[in-house]
Amino acid sequence: MNKIKLMVGMIGLVSAAGVFAQAELIVRSNQGAAAWDEGYPIGNGRLGLLTLGGFPEEKLYLNEHSIWARQEVEYPDNAADVMEKVRALAVDGNYAEAEALWTKELLQPKNPDDPIWRPQSYEFAGMARLIHNGVGEPESILNELDLSTGLNRSEAVYKDGVILCESIALRERDVIVLRISTTRKSGLDFTVELTHPRDEVSVQGNRLILSGQAATGGTKYQSHLLIHGVDVAEEAGALRVTGGQEALIFFTARTDYNNDDPNQPLIDWEGQIEADFAKGVSSDWNGLLAEGQAEMRSYMERFEINLGTSDPKVAWLPTAERIKKYKNGGADPELETLLFQFGRYALVASNRETGLPNNLQGIWSEGLVAPWSGDYHLNINLQMNYWPAEVTGLGDLHMPMLELVRDMQPAGQAFANALGYEGFTCGHAINAWKNTTFSGGNAMWAASLMNGAWINAHLMEHYRYSGDREFLENMAWPLIQNNARFILSWIHFDEASGEWITGPGTSPENQFIYMEGDEELKASISCGNTHDLMIAWESLSDLVEAAEELGIENDQVRKAKDVLPKLGEGKIGEDGRLLEWREPFKENNAGHRHVSHAYGFFPGRQYNVIEDTEMVKAIQNSLDFRLANGGGHTGWSRAWLINIEACLMRPEAAYGNIRTLVSKLINPNLFDMHPPFQIDGNFGYTSGVCTMLLQSQMKLESGERVLWLLPALPNAWPEGEVRGLRTRDGAIVNLKWSEDFVVAEIEATRDGVFQVRCRGSVQPLHLKCGERKILKF
Repeated sequence: MNKIKLMVGMIGLVSAAGVFAQAELIVRSNQGAAAWDEGYPIGNGRLGLLTLGGFPEEKLYLNEHSIWARQEVEYPDNAADVMEKVRALAVDGNYAEAEALWTKELLQPKNPDDPIWRPQSYEFAGMARLIHNGVGEPESILNELDLSTGLNRSEAVYKDGVILCESIALRERDVIVLRISTTRKSGLDFTVELTHPRDEVSVQGNRLILSGQAATGGTKYQSHLLIHGVDVAEEAGALRVTGGQEALIFFTARTDYNNDDPNQPLIDWEGQIEADFAKGVSSDWNGLLAEGQAEMRSYMERFEINLGTSDPKVAWLPTAERIKKYKNGGADPELETLLFQFGRYALVASNRETGLPNNLQGIWSEGLVAPWSGDYHLNINLQMNYWPAEVTGLGDLHMPMLELVRDMQPAGQAFANALGYEGFTCGHAINAWKNTTFSGGNAMWAASLMNGAWINAHLMEHYRYSGDREFLENMAWPLIQNNARFILSWIHFDEASGEWITGPGTSPENQFIYMEGDEELKASISCGNTHDLMIAWESLSDLVEAAEELGIENDQVRKAKDVLPKLGEGKIGEDGRLLEWREPFKENNAGHRHVSHAYGFFPGRQYNVIEDTEMVKAIQNSLDFRLANGGGHTGWSRAWLINIEACLMRPEAAYGNIRTLVSKLINPNLFDMHPPFQIDGNFGYTSGVCTMLLQSQMKLESGERVLWLLPALPNAWPEGEVRGLRTRDGAIVNLKWSEDFVVAEIEATRDGVFQVRCRGSVQPLHLKCGERKILKF
């Protein structure tokens, strides 16, 4: 049906008053989790709790987002000279020599006995064991995590009654509370102990207190578990409850970490724990539960989605069994919906409107050294964590990442200056200390200089969605300028091609193979690689766009406008693939997990299917080649492919990556696996589904923002509905579709000029702020 009917007002198909049949949002299991990364996570953005749901012994992993080990940063004294020499070697084609020089002078410690610099790890806040005494194994167990409310519930059935453990996170009270209750006539009998592999635990009345300091002079912290509502007795450093039908356990933790200035620890931080308990502790479980559920609903209900109805016999199975059936080819659109909303749930649980951003594991960790230190990886991973924020109505939760970009400026400027450049740049991995330098000792990942530019791109994205001019003018504009200042000092003019090119740098985290005489060599460092060129274009284009929005014209903006038409672009090889490097090098790893040279399609906006058909075909060929050689073998890599394929308008390819991700790289609790657990793939999946349903990255020279409805809808979703999709330039879109029709309700949060595309039809749409129109296709 290509004919469009434009109707003003509301119709039942997408009306807010209509019935919306979203799938049940419950992760379910009939046994305790077999491993930590299969447990059930809750959080209030600062505090995290992960339970295994076991009986008669339960394990509770505790987290607070600012417990980080520490390591100081020193920049090499001769870094600027080294960078000049590396560039000259790379320009001359001496790539291996350039890499050897960079590695020796910039990536190795001054003292050979010192370890290679890398961000120190995020640490947990202790592990508690909750032991139900004298009950033995239960007849049955049911564990449920309700994503719509944030309630975690574990029920054990015994012959003489039920033991129930429930937990909910509260932000306003800033505590996590657990309720232990029973229907057994004998009442409760459980022991709680708090453990840590390094730091000390004490008992003070009805509290267990863990006091310590993260490694290498990191944050000082205290974790408190307070048992409320029942009498408790100390037994061998633990607390025991006997009798009664209900007990409440409150968890909070505080550190001396100062987010405003990490180098100046807080002084009176321990007293904040008493303030937390003063406002947080209550005997009214029902009131606490209602408060925590309302907080989670206030975020989760901003967006609803229905990708189809599953067989009820399948939908009620434990989540692990559903994944197995899915892996064997079964259809389960409600599982796909559940995983989608899990990404939003995890974003809410690990973020609030301010504070530290979520890390590689959100806020959940099981020990002292997380995989990859649980750090902020800046060559895609932290960025992917926030891909679904704006589009699914959680733009306010984007702010911790954007504040991190702001707070990194002093260190990033010092780093850029040490390298002989202007402005701001950073290495590929940092942590809560917000220092930046090269990390990890290997040029494949450590020699990238476009990480700062990539995270900076999120500033303009937040403005495009929010229209917050105060944010653009006061926070984003200085940072965008500072980043562009680095780009303009780093690029150099290539006389042979007449183009500005980037470098030296890498295509994270791959190597290329080249010939030097009869010898085959491997290297990572070159100039003008496609990833760097695409991000440079994004950065300078953001500068120009922001300047136009603010009515600013200065020398920097004029320089960017002069450079952009002459900035090099990725080249297409003889085999039709988009080249990853400026020369037609062979990949050392043809199936590499990174697809960095696809940045310009997603999350970048340099290329699109309307204006760049040759480039579209080239990147399609590149992705096909990557997958044919074993690519997409990590969760986040598959998630990235979903987004890119959606932008390339290949719905079945995008959906094929969904099938692979869910079948092979998702745990029974829906955690994404790198492996091991790494949460970015959860967020990337949620973003990918949105990109299949709506795209708004394209803006025409006419000034119209393209709203492309269902651009990559797969055959597996013939009917569906979604409410609350946000777009750039301030539209909120509700969609309902079937094989016969599409109905879109579009509301403007500010004046907007749009071109709406759907199923071959194109319709201009001009909306005033607050105006709502309905299109039917």
